[in-house]
Amino acid sequence: MPKLELELEAITPLFLGGAEPRGSPPELRAASVRGALRYWLRALLGGTMGDGDLDALRATEDSVFGSTNAGASAIILTLAHNGLETTEFRKRGAIRERGQFKPEGADYLLWSMSETGKKERGNWQPARQYIVPGARFTMAMRPRLGAPGAEDAWWRASAALWLLTQLGALGSRSRRGAGSLCVTEEPGQADLPPFKPPPAVRDLQAQLESGLRQIRESLVMTGSVRTPPRFDVLAPGACNVWILADGRPWSTWQQALDGIGGQMRDFRSRRRPDYETMRDWMKRGATPRTVERAAFGLPLPFRYSRGGPFDVVQGSQHDRRSSPLWLRVTKLGNGQHVGVATLFKSAFLAERESLQLQRGRHTTAPPEDCSLIEEFIASFPTHLEVKL
Repeated sequence: MPKLELELEAITPLFLGGAEPRGSPPELRAASVRGALRYWLRALLGGTMGDGDLDALRATEDSVFGSTNAGASAIILTLAHNGLETTEFRKRGAIRERGQFKPEGADYLLWSMSETGKKERGNWQPARQYIVPGARFTMAMRPRLGAPGAEDAWWRASAALWLLTQLGALGSRSRRGAGSLCVTEEPGQADLPPFKPPPAVRDLQAQLESGLRQIRESLVMTGSVRTPPRFDVLAPGACNVWILADGRPWSTWQQALDGIGGQMRDFRSRRRPDYETMRDWMKRGATPRTVERAAFGLPLPFRYSRGGPFDVVQGSQHDRRSSPLWLRVTKLGNGQHVGVATLFKSAFLAERESLQLQRGRHTTAPPEDCSLIEEFIASFPTHLEVKL
């Protein structure tokens, strides 16, 4: 019976919910890992089965991880560790740049993990705690004895785990650099791509390309992917992957998060065109063609200083829309760090859904494409594309 056992290291702060998401220590649980693996398996299956027959896709997904209708998972997943150090997230304070005070790049990415509100107002909430970078734990995955199609399910789950450790992350703010994981020892499974990153950036690019090609080609193509896809799909034209650096790799994970977050902070703080059009929309009801920065995800707050207007852009039917851009930190074999960005070009909102202000009824169209995010990626001195 096949078995996959990995030692994993937290590269960036790992925010996992405990009994109370805020104030209690994070808990590393198999259920959290399973949820992340489901997402990456769905993206993988969508690239081969297509995004048309959702019932067939869910049935295949349930055959691996189980459901209330399909029964128990065909995969047994266990986690073990000798104690994980945790601490509370605290912002480091603003930095002064060109006469302006700005948050550090990592604080910009992880801002929602800090304490909020004020005790005297009765809306105070404590900061989130996280498992500190460098913490290690083991993960073992094997087929459930007697489960139908258990070995096929094990391979699909293993492919999803490879995607999680190469493109994804775990826990809160996982799309913004938190919860990045690294495999410390190669498991040596001949039918799976290498898990451990190589020492050089170009070698990482080649390893990701060959690994993505290997796991995609191992599945039979049975359907097509529409443009844009209905959900996040790992397929050429529907997904792009890049390796990011500031000309050269960063020495530490903190530098990597500060570099990536600082680049996003400066890019998204550009005044035009959203600054003027959003102010006119909130003050005079002049509806813009779209809100460009919404492409990075919803809700999107706009607050103007000196008594200016404040409102939040959200969907007309859903107040949240996860960012289509995953940002993670990868630790190279030589100890240096790079960013890996994965952009899913799925439909931004449901059909006939619009953007609207939280305090108003006026609506506008969602962003037409992901060109603004691609422009952001191109702003990095190093942005090597990984071809699917």
